[in-house]
Amino acid sequence: MIGTALRSQSNATRSNTLSPRDTWGKIAEPLPMPFQCEVAALKPVVVFLLLLVPGLAWAGDAADVELGRQVAQDNCSRCHAIGPEGDSPFEPAPPFREVAQRWPPSYLAEALGEGIVVGHPDMPEFVFSDPEIDGLIAYLESLIPG
Repeated sequence: MIGTALRSQSNATRSNTLSPRDTWGKIAEPLPMPFQCEVAALKPVVVFLLLLVPGLAWAGDAADVELGRQVAQDNCSRCHAIGPEGDSPFEPAPPFREVAQRWPPSYLAEALGEGIVVGHPDMPEFVFSDPEIDGLIAYLESLIPG
């Protein structure tokens, strides 16, 4: 009996529900945005910044690539061909362009930071700083065609 009373009460309430229009007499209008005219004036500045940011990212990438090329020259070129062409001075050492195509360069970040060790004794162990790692990875990525 109590369940029936509650059910009929909720049905009655549901049928008598008022819409926001009925409650307030009109639909609420959006509140005015503070400083609306100042925001509109900033649109050209925002567009300029959006056009500028990719250029800044590219400049940072170019610096990383150059740092990576220098690190490779100083530490790796004795055995590896580090450029986009040429043979490695030490025949068993793969050219960097092949390394970059065999393994995604980003996968090498941890090994470069902890000390890259390979399965043969001719490869010395290297430990690089974070900026050197970022540079080496950027440089290796720059060797991937396309």
